[in-house]
Amino acid sequence: MDYQFVFIANVIANLACSAIGFLYMYGVVRHMEKHKQTAARYFMLFFLLAGLGYLALVIRNWTPAIYSVVINNGIYLLIFHFLALGVLSWYRIRISCWHLALVVVHVLGLMALQGWLHLTVENSFNLRTYIAFLNISAVLLSMLLVCWRHRATNRTGERIITLTLLLDIVAVSVPSITVCFYTPSNPYIFMEAVMVSQIIINSLTLGALLSLFLFDQIGLHYEKSIRDELSGLHNRRYFGNQLRQLFEAGSPAGAVALIDIDHFKKINDEYGHDVGDRVIRNIARMIAGVSVDGVISGRYGGEEFILYLPYGDEVGRILENLRAEIATCSLPSEPAAMPVTASLGYAPIRSEDHLEEVIKRADIALYKAKRVGRNCVVIG
Repeated sequence: MDYQFVFIANVIANLACSAIGFLYMYGVVRHMEKHKQTAARYFMLFFLLAGLGYLALVIRNWTPAIYSVVINNGIYLLIFHFLALGVLSWYRIRISCWHLALVVVHVLGLMALQGWLHLTVENSFNLRTYIAFLNISAVLLSMLLVCWRHRATNRTGERIITLTLLLDIVAVSVPSITVCFYTPSNPYIFMEAVMVSQIIINSLTLGALLSLFLFDQIGLHYEKSIRDELSGLHNRRYFGNQLRQLFEAGSPAGAVALIDIDHFKKINDEYGHDVGDRVIRNIARMIAGVSVDGVISGRYGGEEFILYLPYGDEVGRILENLRAEIATCSLPSEPAAMPVTASLGYAPIRSEDHLEEVIKRADIALYKAKRVGRNCVVIG
């Protein structure tokens, strides 16, 4: 009686955990990017199936054993496949029809094998437990491989998921370890092992997925706070903070450059602000494409951009190449053909300089570039 009370209490706790996970995923699915919405839907199915798995565990005493064996093995394997599909969607990995077909074949194949072993092989309980563990572990290991391949871009949430997958493999092994010491005279030991495994997996996965979406939103809001919405470059505040840290650590080598789009007001007046915005985005993409280690770029304001280049001797050449690339831009031929160019002014950083002094000298060089005819690079 005491065992049944504890068992039912654990089932109710797991059902509540699954319900929380399902409702949370349902709540966030409408406010995410498309691939994250897809991931959230698979995670919803994970929690939904987990709840059904616990219910199936409760009613196994009132149904023929073959139904319990087949249904439970199918549900538990499908649970982890949904988790795997969610992880793949999170990493923008395309899920093909062949992949989904493979999932169906895998689940149905395990169900058929487990049912056949139960009906035809005497004392196959331990063997069936090991087979279930190997199949579920294979799915978890495939997810770990995906996380490992994306380790360079993994943030806090993804790292927590990776750790959780490792712990899930340990939790899945608990019933298999238990059957090594299992005795028919005490069948409740195995049921307790299954329940412990479920509690660990459900709780860890719920916490990991909550963390995944929470840290993702934190990262998203942080990115919005440091980036200019139109250009996609860092904003002026972030650029200043980054460069100020370099100056506080000691006068950095290199130079600061200011870039201004020539005749930008005329572009807006004659072509419209939508074209002006497109010009800003195109030039921002070119600036972001400056492939120099340690470069810091940002939108300084309006049609002006700012760059920190750490290599003083090569700054002139790098900026000249950038100016030439910008000059390849062109506007529509109506109402009149108009080239897009930019003026660039830069100031090498001297040992006695402060950040504000360097930016001021770069600004003076920029205005000199405009006075001498624009579309050129001037050193200050």
